[in-house]
Amino acid sequence: ALLSYAYGMRGDPAQAAAYRFLAPRLRHRPYWHAERVTTFFHTLSLPEEMAGAVCRRLIRMGEEAESRGNVSMAMACYEAAASRGDLAAAAELARISSTATGRWAEALSTYGRGLLSNDPHLLLTAARGAAELGHQFLSYRAAGLVRTNVPAPGGSLARRAAAVENAAYRKLRRENSLEHILGSLTDFEARLVDMAAGTWSRTRIAEELHLSPRTVDWHLSKLFRKLRVTGRTELREVLLSAG
Repeated sequence: ALLSYAYGMRGDPAQAAAYRFLAPRLRHRPYWHAERVTTFFHTLSLPEEMAGAVCRRLIRMGEEAESRGNVSMAMACYEAAASRGDLAAAAELARISSTATGRWAEALSTYGRGLLSNDPHLLLTAARGAAELGHQFLSYRAAGLVRTNVPAPGGSLARRAAAVENAAYRKLRRENSLEHILGSLTDFEARLVDMAAGTWSRTRIAEELHLSPRTVDWHLSKLFRKLRVTGRTELREVLLSAG
């Protein structure tokens, strides 16, 4: 079931379907938690066109887990449904996680409340909290909502959210890592990265490369998108943290 979910996340529906078919074929019925976790990932692996059915199933699983006192499983189910756009699940997530303790419950409570109120500040707080705990996928989702779905979040807030989203993106897959992307750059792009990350001014870069300042801006914009950074300041910070 987990492999099916992983292949689906990587954009390989054929492999996802193959492992999804195998997932329920258990020789013996396992104990409740193992069975629920299997069903959880099996459900998450279902195709996007079944989003409505997936959310309904996740909410039922959350309710069942809650009735058994398994708060962590309930929170996982409600979060997965809420992240697929189900506001009823977001309400349940905010409610149950507020009764639990710990930093993860706090991040989920903030996330649920942020989804319900469409509050960019709450969503960004949740994104940062998730990132600190190593949950990069939720961080990526929450920060992305600030930047793309929240009406008029404001320039500064949008930039901060983009930085959190970019940092999470680089950690989600090896192919997204800064090291991998830097290794794929052309000689020209690598040289431009060195200049942009240094103290070179836009005008000086243009003169050195025999280009117009506007052309330099175009190349830098393209390079920033490729590296998933918001600008020269974030580029310097990312390169410095990467050593």
